[in-house]
Amino acid sequence: MPRSMAMRALLGLAALAPPVAARLLAEEAEEEEVRHYAIAIGVGLLGVTFVVGHIMEANNVHWMPEAAVGVLTGLAAATLCKATGQIQLLADERFDFEFFMTFLLPPIIFEAGFNLQVTPFVHNLAPTAFFAFVGTFLSTFVVGGLVYLAGQAGLCYPMGALASLTFGSLISATDPVTVIAVFNKIGVKVDLFSMVFGESVLNDAVAIVLSKTLLTFTTEAVSEQSILSASLLFIKIFIGSVLIGLGAGLLSSVVFKALKLNDGHEHFTMEASLSFVFPWVAYFIAEALALSGLVAILTCGMVMATYTRYNLSEKGAILTMRAYKSVAALAETFVFVYLGMAMVSFPILSHTASLNLLLAGLLACFVGRLHIPFGSALTNCFRGAGSSLPPISAKYQFIMWWSGLRGGVAFALAAKIYSDNNFPAKCGGGAELAGCDPHSAMSDSEAILQTTMLIAALTILVFGGSITWIATKADVMEGGASEHGGGKSDASIVKDQLEADSQVMVSLDKSAFLLRLLTRESSYKSVAADEKAIEERAFPGSLTGSRRPSLELTSPQTFRGWVAGTLSTSTPPLH
Repeated sequence: MPRSMAMRALLGLAALAPPVAARLLAEEAEEEEVRHYAIAIGVGLLGVTFVVGHIMEANNVHWMPEAAVGVLTGLAAATLCKATGQIQLLADERFDFEFFMTFLLPPIIFEAGFNLQVTPFVHNLAPTAFFAFVGTFLSTFVVGGLVYLAGQAGLCYPMGALASLTFGSLISATDPVTVIAVFNKIGVKVDLFSMVFGESVLNDAVAIVLSKTLLTFTTEAVSEQSILSASLLFIKIFIGSVLIGLGAGLLSSVVFKALKLNDGHEHFTMEASLSFVFPWVAYFIAEALALSGLVAILTCGMVMATYTRYNLSEKGAILTMRAYKSVAALAETFVFVYLGMAMVSFPILSHTASLNLLLAGLLACFVGRLHIPFGSALTNCFRGAGSSLPPISAKYQFIMWWSGLRGGVAFALAAKIYSDNNFPAKCGGGAELAGCDPHSAMSDSEAILQTTMLIAALTILVFGGSITWIATKADVMEGGASEHGGGKSDASIVKDQLEADSQVMVSLDKSAFLLRLLTRESSYKSVAADEKAIEERAFPGSLTGSRRPSLELTSPQTFRGWVAGTLSTSTPPLH
């Protein structure tokens, strides 16, 4: 009897198996369909952002930058999904940290390093490094300390000390994509551009490593030993990542030099394709070693800009510049669309009573950017009457202070903290302050996410929308066409960069060891050329009336002519 009952039970389960399997398959197919719709919507929003941004730019609507268009487009699409009850679709549009860190941020960071203009970057390396390294550390403790003290004083939501410091580190990551785009269009002076650009690229890397280091204190107690360990971890991550990126960049230069793909044959697609290999290998090796892939890929890009680009053919140099700019533009725009959608898909407005933390955080960010005038004052001490470089003016200082937008990096780090719930305590885990009830309040992780996203949206809309007017009033534009745009063709831009950067390389590398090792013979053949002529060409701003010869980009063989100033060519420009 028991055996027959068991048999009947098994037969009943077997009869139920096909319907259950069919239902599970149907649910999986439905989820896959929704996921495809979500991808289609995301890609479609990119197109809408590009079209609307172009129309507004064509009609001189400067108060609404393309980044703000992306945020508002994503916000509108997510709001529509929520209003129509498309909950599953909205869930698929939520932020994915791995997707962001693997496919969106690396192309942006690498393009910034690869298309780096070496000449103005070398000019302003000291203040840029101060703003990016010392400034980010100072901003972390200033912002974190002010937010913590405001909470303890009952002025806003009281986050814990470690949560406040972590918030200070991630919100110190400036992301002036909008400002850089505006600077490109209106043609600001090259030294101002290089400082804003250099600070944003380097301090993103510093903020990522610093926040990652601070999060180690969530699993171990704060002590002298743990602080020392965290400091050593920061140094290990940063130096290790730089070495990996440096190795990949130097290897790329050696490989391109050995392959001789610029020998006159049509290898430019091969050059562009091969150039993708080295930065992404560096990125994933660094990530596999628990280092910072972003620091590695940035370093690799800067090395490739300094040496590898001179081993590319004319078409290869232009194609790589265009390709990386296009990929970075797609990634940047998707980040802003993503940010707009996340404002609805994440519960950032579920605790409106704690929005006073937004005001405290925003004011703290303003104070945290005061390292700009401090660093500028130190720089100006070494830029006196005998210096070939001009001091950093008050106009420059204000624009750099105003250009400290928050965006993709800060948003990604905050979203990761929220998804991992690194700070589950409510009201900082302390007593009830500012009317904060630990039983009904949000967690510190949610407070970080809410404040970061709102600060990012506000700075993009307000700071990004006003930067054109401010730059125009400050009169910081070049007298002629800008080196960063201003209607010049890509061929002219690349030609100018190679011409100026090559002369800086020759003037800095007197022995020509690196040039001889990493580039073709023509790159270092004229290393003994007149140093005064090299300096005049490498630093045109130090002399009045100096101008560059009108040359067209041909190949690395033009290196000798650039330095000697005797090159003439009939090669037509490539548009």
